[in-house]
Amino acid sequence: MGVIVAASAGTGKTSLARQCPDKILDLECVPYKYDMEPGTVYGEADKANFWDIAEDWPRNYITKIKEVQHSRDFILIPPDVMVLELLRSHGIPYILAYPDRKCKEEYRARFIERGNQEEFLHIFVDGWDRFMDTYEDTYSVGRVVLGAGEFLSLDRLRAVEASYPQPLLDLNSIYSVSRDELALDADRILAMSELGCSPILIKADNQPDLLLFSWADYTERFGALDAKIPQTDQTADQM
Repeated sequence: MGVIVAASAGTGKTSLARQCPDKILDLECVPYKYDMEPGTVYGEADKANFWDIAEDWPRNYITKIKEVQHSRDFILIPPDVMVLELLRSHGIPYILAYPDRKCKEEYRARFIERGNQEEFLHIFVDGWDRFMDTYEDTYSVGRVVLGAGEFLSLDRLRAVEASYPQPLLDLNSIYSVSRDELALDADRILAMSELGCSPILIKADNQPDLLLFSWADYTERFGALDAKIPQTDQTADQM
């Protein structure tokens, strides 16, 4: 199963995927996040020129991640906070990749060189410290912090992959219910979770679909939900 890598803007996701197309997939979020016509062409200059948010975002993107996870060794995605929370709820581990806090001006230059416009720079450069706070406080099973002049590399990802425990949960050993059973007896199942039977695996068509955690178990495993999220309507478009 491929490893999910949530990598921030400017770290070299697209270039690495082009260098290693048989091992790495750069799964852009734009076609899933925005209500746009299929086949709409967009480039770096268009990022931060926002369409309306798609009604099924971010569930549609999680579905796609699960679809393609077996297709490559690494699946590169943006570190969208909503996406990361859903990955955690599905029990899907991920690596975080982002620049060292000191690299702000280097990344400004990278964004300008690749054609990003002022609105993009306003979000990601002016909000640099808020994004760095969020990355540093966000749970992940491993992380890559890129220094000056560094970009994502296959060797770097391999090294981090080798250092984290897999699987995080043995899905064959935990209590499970179907979606139909949950719908029919939700109060009892929720009470079981809060009384210590956590997590509970929820299945759809007899396949793992979701994990139901008690709040205490969730916070113990993953930490409190992120509080330091940049306050813009487009906080998580780390493209």
